[in-house]
Amino acid sequence: MPEETIPELKKQIATKDRLIEELQKKLGHYQKSGAVGFYYELQRLMNTTVEYMRTSNIKELIDGDKGDKSFERLMALVKEGKANVDALEELRLALKLTGKEDVDVAKHRNTFTPEAIADVRSY
Repeated sequence: MPEETIPELKKQIATKDRLIEELQKKLGHYQKSGAVGFYYELQRLMNTTVEYMRTSNIKELIDGDKGDKSFERLMALVKEGKANVDALEELRLALKLTGKEDVDVAKHRNTFTPEAIADVRSY
């Protein structure tokens, strides 16, 4: 096997480093709790909805163009609001969330160790 030059070896190391970085990023997605992520995304959606409601002028929406469906879309968001608030509260209690996203995400990390994977109960 011919000896490789130092620049070729450096290029191979750089390629492997990029691959390791990509795989670590991919693994990071699996380590995050979907339930915690869902809670905080739903909370952001609710805050955006509230902000939209505050900045909307209902009279203008009602009196607007006949083809404009802004009022209907706003009312759909309002109708879904109660269900979303209930879901947020239920998730917060079930997951024992603190309201600090970085703390909760760190606390609810999925671990992928041989020990964690082997801890499977048969029913």
